[in-house]
Amino acid sequence: MLSDETIMPSTESRTFRRSGAGDGESGFVLVWFALLLTIFIAMAGLGVDVWNWWQTAQQVQRAADAGATAGVTFLPSDFASARSTAFDLVERNGYDSANTTVQLGDAPSKLKVTVTHETDNFFTHFFGVDTTVITRSATAEFTGPTPIGSPINHLGNQPIGDGDALWPSGVTDSVSANPQVWLQIAGPGNNKNNGDRFTSNQCAQPGNGPGGVWECPASGNNQEYSADGYYFIARIEAEAGDLGKDVAIEVYDPAFVQTGDNCTDFLGADRGALAALGARYDSNTPANNRTFCTGDHRINSVTYGAGFPTTTFTTFRPDATPWQVGDNVPVNQVGCNSAEGVGTFRPYGTRAGETAATLPAQVALPGSYANQVFHRWVQICRVSLASLGVTAPGQYDIPIQVEAGAGSGHNRFAMRSALINASNVVDGTRTSVFAFQHLPLYQNAEAADSRFYLARVLPSGQNRLLAIQMFDVGDGSGSGSITIVPPGSNTFTGCTGQRLPATLDLTFVNGCTLNNVNSANYQAQRIAINVPIPSSYTCDVSDPLDCWVQVRFNWSAGVQDTTTWSAGILGDPVRLIE
Repeated sequence: MLSDETIMPSTESRTFRRSGAGDGESGFVLVWFALLLTIFIAMAGLGVDVWNWWQTAQQVQRAADAGATAGVTFLPSDFASARSTAFDLVERNGYDSANTTVQLGDAPSKLKVTVTHETDNFFTHFFGVDTTVITRSATAEFTGPTPIGSPINHLGNQPIGDGDALWPSGVTDSVSANPQVWLQIAGPGNNKNNGDRFTSNQCAQPGNGPGGVWECPASGNNQEYSADGYYFIARIEAEAGDLGKDVAIEVYDPAFVQTGDNCTDFLGADRGALAALGARYDSNTPANNRTFCTGDHRINSVTYGAGFPTTTFTTFRPDATPWQVGDNVPVNQVGCNSAEGVGTFRPYGTRAGETAATLPAQVALPGSYANQVFHRWVQICRVSLASLGVTAPGQYDIPIQVEAGAGSGHNRFAMRSALINASNVVDGTRTSVFAFQHLPLYQNAEAADSRFYLARVLPSGQNRLLAIQMFDVGDGSGSGSITIVPPGSNTFTGCTGQRLPATLDLTFVNGCTLNNVNSANYQAQRIAINVPIPSSYTCDVSDPLDCWVQVRFNWSAGVQDTTTWSAGILGDPVRLIE
């Protein structure tokens, strides 16, 4: 039998001690804590510096972003303004432009801004690292409003008759010199289905489009109507030697004179008497008729001179926002927007002695209104560049607004611009005239393979879509085809589109050709086309013609067609790409 000592644990209290322990243990803990505290303080101090570097880098990046996105809007033509604007925005964001570089990117429409800033250190300063250099870069790309209709100094045909001066562009391209189209604007009393999408304010009865479907209610007004009319741009690429010159803008046949689409309907005027006055009035000779006849026409039968629209051309000053026109200020000085015959043109036939029967006599009478405006180039603005604020070389956009007053009728015309020196020598080589957003056209051509320039697409359009809309095409005899033609050796494939609102998916052949274009298919309809811009797309932006997409019309017979075109690159016009 075991004893109690054997089976029961002892209750004796025992204390175990480590050799050398005692008060020294607390000293060990203090040393360990001091080491950890030093590390924590170092980490906290370094964290302050890291946070400062991060915050500063963010601010420097924002300055670079701001400089790049603001400056790039002046490219590709005006690097000087792009550079100065980028510097200004960097400084506004608190950084020194002296430590900023601004340069072109790998394409003419790209701008790279690099900002360098030296920031003070807090913690690492104690280790001899007083400052840290922060450098950030931003590259922006700009695809601005797409110029539409013309690469040179005139938009529409440039008819030159006896007594007229040629305003050369320095370009001999036959397509740009004679595109076989006129500009046009309709009075608000016109029906939209006659072809003017935005300034006709009336709607005809159903049945004008395929299946009776079109974008205008059976009664009421055009829901797309714009009382502001259309805007065009006279662009100046000013060099140092141009700064003392004037800019001049002229319009061919600016006033509405009822002639009919082919200048064969003068409502009583003697065509023979008009033809005897010279080629510009000769509607009996087809060649002269196509060259000089703009085809002013109120389609509905009216009393001569009654209810025709007044047309107003307003010239605006260039400003720092060329991508929008609503904020520009009118010139309003002698020689520009100052009087009738300069900016505003009433329709012929609204004054005593102005009738269809007396038109030939009025045209032949020097100083008469008909003699001044009918089939004539008329100056609407001539002012010095200095008065417009053009005091340094660069690119400047002068908006020209065209508005139609109350009444109905399509007023057709052409427009041109040039620089003129003190000796009245005209130079059109550094100016161009094109439409802004919408291009209202009238085409009166014989059966032909005719072309006109539609839209300027820069290399920045790679891998994006060129969106084209055409309204009410195909009012010609027979049928035709429309081809979207790329510049140079580029090719367009994979074009897609729809007819709207009577929905029909369009079929394109040979890349971007639409066949069987006629009034039955497209009366009062929109054709919406998307053109893929390939990654291989390229063009020379220094060449005035090379980046322009063309439209090719091939008609089997004559065509008299009022249409409205729009074109633009889809997506944000300004984007940061790096």
